[in-house]
Amino acid sequence: WYLKEIITPNNQKISFAYNSFQQSFISSASYNETYTSSCYSDGSFDRNPSSCRSINQTTSKALSSIYFGNNKIVFDYRTDRKDEGSLLLSNISVYNNTKLIKREELIYDEIYNNQKVQDSRLSLNPSIHYRYFLKEINNYDSSNIFQNKFSFDYYNLSSIPPRLSWNKDLYGYY
Repeated sequence: WYLKEIITPNNQKISFAYNSFQQSFISSASYNETYTSSCYSDGSFDRNPSSCRSINQTTSKALSSIYFGNNKIVFDYRTDRKDEGSLLLSNISVYNNTKLIKREELIYDEIYNNQKVQDSRLSLNPSIHYRYFLKEINNYDSSNIFQNKFSFDYYNLSSIPPRLSWNKDLYGYY
């Protein structure tokens, strides 16, 4: 379900538009081992390991624009992610009719963590080692001239383990 429009109490309409995109990513990995008794004289068991990697392929939507009166907000995305994610919001532009009012540019840190992943089958996929973090928001005026920026800092980005690793932080997350 996607929000299509909002009609205000004074009958002004705000409309939302979306673009479709496809995404394929590893969402989980699970392992089972089954031991069955055998008829061996030594009383040993037969061991049958099995594993499963769940790969999801989805078609989804990303907000492309918001229209209200003679104004619109346009959302642009990067598609060059290395972490199996599909889109990174890169620009938000505000227009009155066709005149640019302002633009916000989003800059990301691409973090690669080369820690070994416990599951050797997952470690063959380099995408699980990449993560993206918002680094800056650059503000531009109606002439598309840089005005200022907001910067973001994170603690110990290099210590965040690869995606789908079995590591946990103090609170049981990652």
